[in-house]
Amino acid sequence: MDFSVSRDVRLLVLILVIIVAHKARGQRELLCSKATDLAIILDSSLDIGNEWQNMLAFSNAMVDAFNIGANKTRVGIITFSQNPELYLGFNDLQGENVTEEAIKGRIATIKHQRNPGRFIDRALRFADKELFVARKGMRVDPDILRVLVVVVGGRQTRNGFPVNLRQVARPLRLKRVDMFAVGVPQLAEIDDEDLIQMASKPENVMTAKTFAESVSLVEEIAKLACGIKILECFLIFSSKSAFLDPQMSVPVLSKYATSLEGNIKNRYIQKIEKIGIDPATIPDEELNPECLPPIEQSDLFSFLVLETSHYTNDQFKNYKSLEAYNQVVSGFVASVKGRIVSDKYVVVAKVRHSQRMNDPLVDIWLIKGKDGRIFSAHCLGCKAGLAESCSHIASVLFYIECWTRINGKLACTQVKCSWLLPTYLKKRAKAKVAPSQVNQAAMLKTTICICNEKATMTDRLIECHNVNCSNGNFFHLKCLGLKRMPNNSKTTWLCNICRGKKGNTMPCDKPTTSTSTTPITNPKSPATTSNLSDDDDNDSEDEIEITKVSTSSGSVNKYAILANLNNADYDIISDPAGWLTSDIIQYAQVLIKEVNPAIEGLQRPTLGRVRNFDVVSSEFIQILHTGSDHWVCVSSLGCPPGYVHLYDSLYHDVISQEIEEQTNDLLGGSLISLDFVPVQQQSNGSDCGVFSIAFATCLAFATNPSHFTFDIPKMRSHLLSCLKDETISMFPSF
Repeated sequence: MDFSVSRDVRLLVLILVIIVAHKARGQRELLCSKATDLAIILDSSLDIGNEWQNMLAFSNAMVDAFNIGANKTRVGIITFSQNPELYLGFNDLQGENVTEEAIKGRIATIKHQRNPGRFIDRALRFADKELFVARKGMRVDPDILRVLVVVVGGRQTRNGFPVNLRQVARPLRLKRVDMFAVGVPQLAEIDDEDLIQMASKPENVMTAKTFAESVSLVEEIAKLACGIKILECFLIFSSKSAFLDPQMSVPVLSKYATSLEGNIKNRYIQKIEKIGIDPATIPDEELNPECLPPIEQSDLFSFLVLETSHYTNDQFKNYKSLEAYNQVVSGFVASVKGRIVSDKYVVVAKVRHSQRMNDPLVDIWLIKGKDGRIFSAHCLGCKAGLAESCSHIASVLFYIECWTRINGKLACTQVKCSWLLPTYLKKRAKAKVAPSQVNQAAMLKTTICICNEKATMTDRLIECHNVNCSNGNFFHLKCLGLKRMPNNSKTTWLCNICRGKKGNTMPCDKPTTSTSTTPITNPKSPATTSNLSDDDDNDSEDEIEITKVSTSSGSVNKYAILANLNNADYDIISDPAGWLTSDIIQYAQVLIKEVNPAIEGLQRPTLGRVRNFDVVSSEFIQILHTGSDHWVCVSSLGCPPGYVHLYDSLYHDVISQEIEEQTNDLLGGSLISLDFVPVQQQSNGSDCGVFSIAFATCLAFATNPSHFTFDIPKMRSHLLSCLKDETISMFPSF
């Protein structure tokens, strides 16, 4: 054997290895080459201190892991402590300027806020409103990933109120943002629940002992983000949603399904085998309210009437659809969301009971093919025989049918035939107006009116019907200070002289063209219109005599009571089943205002439905009506600008759009978030108004309503006593 040859081969291999290693040093391996909108949220709280440079090093490592470019990966960066701050938007750098060096240069300029507090919820809302939006460069291409990495060095600041970060992060999930939560307990305690609620999936929760070690997590984050793309309307299973059982043809069943027995359970499994999972096991965060199937009226008829029942082998013949339609109109359908699973639409909904208002919402699911056929549906709140075509299911179908029409999901050929209006019409010539007989008669006279002028055809004249009128028979409206014709202008109207009036009939100053009302000085006096009397004979057909013209501007008092309370109102308050009226609510709000005059709001609740609130400029309390026989209380006490707390004694996991819009009107359109505060729930369907007043009273006395458990049997009697005594105090509690 020639050992010299083998030595030469080994030497050649060694040289090649050195060359490859040298080239590898100059070329960095990209962990994720897919185009991505990458956002990083950095904890800039006071206790981060000298570890801030390690936070910036983590950001630089994230930039190195992705393929940066104008049409590739773009980066956005937010810092937060008390309030979030945007340092880099997706479109702040354009074209050739989108480079690693440019982004790292921006990162180097980020300053540590050094403020106390760690409000993660505000940072997430800020990312949803100010970063993941089109104006900041978020791209709508479904092939582009959206990734958000949140690095925190401690737990969420509560300020006495619990914060559900899962609910706060929900809008980001609906935008298909893959969220990662990184916790570093080096300087402060980390709440694992905060991280779990923020992350899109359990595997997206990560921790590092120190901020320096957090850089080692970048590789895992990049590979997870690049390897699993969250597609809108498609279900990605997590360890908490469902897992396959080799002994079954479907995932592990929900608790509801496992409680079924015999043929009923077999029927349930038979219905869900088409998609391979139990819809009741799909987590809420993996559903999208915009991913609903198009449903037409024919689909409703085909399923509710013509479909065959498994239990009776007869058609459903569910002709009682009007009840379901009324439930939709009345707002009983609380939530409808969907996903596409196994190429079929899966819709999961929540519907309120029609009578048992305190019971939990009824869970509904249905499966619909892309060809239009509704395969199956199930109501988890009805008995087996009714659970496939009950009014709850019908109401969800009506809801989706309305949603389809409103959102234009039907093609023009799918819309029922109807006559189309012409695009334009030829303008018709205006008919000639016949000359006024009053003006023609007036022009025959030399002079008319108290101004002794000659009449013309364009004058606005009124005729005195006294044939012996010594004042010319005809008068200009402007000379009399009138803006319109009196009701009796063509029959019995007389001038002041003919009616025996004394004094000058023409005011010295021309009245203003705008009407005004004098603000009510006493808020406990209802706003009433003054009774204007006519002449001595009290003829209802005579024109009102103007005795005073107000030239000052004013507005209706929106803070005064609507009406004085009477025995009928007191009977409503005393009745355990009595529903409080707007008169009672506003009377209580006026008393609450006296407790703390510095608090804004407490305006008439009737203004909310017409969006006519006065815009508040500081902390406020306001009781609102949802439009569905329900009262709630909202307040911004202790909240940052744009954030409002909701106190609802009959809360069902869904905030009414009507309440959001009324609150937004109260803030002048600057509402950022309306968050529910856990409070005591009412035990019947009629105490919502009493609880809303109790919540508002607590807030006025600087007390957190969530810390109170009211003595319900004593609440109405206490309210009645307060209204009669015209002073309000804290409601009885345990």
